[in-house]
Amino acid sequence: MTLSDEQTIVLPAAPEPADEGADAERPSPAGLVVVLIVVLLALIAAAFWTADGIIRAQVEHTVAEKWRAAFGVPDTQRLDVEVAGPVVPQALLGRLDSVTVTAANMAVGPTTVELTTAFGGVQLADEKLTTETASGEMRLGSAQATALLVPAESARAAQVGFRGTDVTLDVVVTSAGRRVPVSVALSPRLEAGALQVAPVSVTAGGNTVSVADLATTVGTQGASAVQPPAVCLASLFPRFVTVRSVAVRDQHLTVGFDVDMPSSHSIAAQPPGACS
Repeated sequence: MTLSDEQTIVLPAAPEPADEGADAERPSPAGLVVVLIVVLLALIAAAFWTADGIIRAQVEHTVAEKWRAAFGVPDTQRLDVEVAGPVVPQALLGRLDSVTVTAANMAVGPTTVELTTAFGGVQLADEKLTTETASGEMRLGSAQATALLVPAESARAAQVGFRGTDVTLDVVVTSAGRRVPVSVALSPRLEAGALQVAPVSVTAGGNTVSVADLATTVGTQGASAVQPPAVCLASLFPRFVTVRSVAVRDQHLTVGFDVDMPSSHSIAAQPPGACS
């Protein structure tokens, strides 16, 4: 063999570079534990809120049925029951901190109202609706207040409205062949369970006079003619309900009341109340 002969030299293959990112992407045992804890907490939260929703529906149904039984309201009356806060821990303790029951378009006397009752410390263990506190509010709009304050035979000729903190009674009278709109401003107050509305001023033909000035012109008896009769609010509720306030707020006539729930289970407390 001479130096000019061709030779083939086989070199060993170069080692491939190590995949440094593989180890970096592989989660550590501590990371796996964190992921598992997060997933477990998410599952627990989902299970809790699912259970809370189911129990809440059951509790709301129970409260609604007991409320209907106490107030003598038929099943056809829709009730919206709201339980404050998570229900599961409260149900385990057998006590609800705060419950609100709202009945819209509820028939009360000659009209319909929105009736809201707020309960505190509701006991679930008892078959009856037992509460530590109970109070509510009845709200009447213009048409509802008209049905309550204006006699049925005059309902088409008069309309009740609200201005500020006053109730207004609007009518149209005929004078010398002319139709003149008349608006009487009335201040509401509660007296012995009855709604009294005292005239404050009278507006006719764009002119407003106080009741005192009107009395000097037409006499006290003539001025009293613009005052609607009192309405016994106590008779609109069972005897275990005590009316405590009347006011005009947010373009509504509002009637506040307290509820004696222990007495509501007595047959003697079921008949309507009376004004003294």
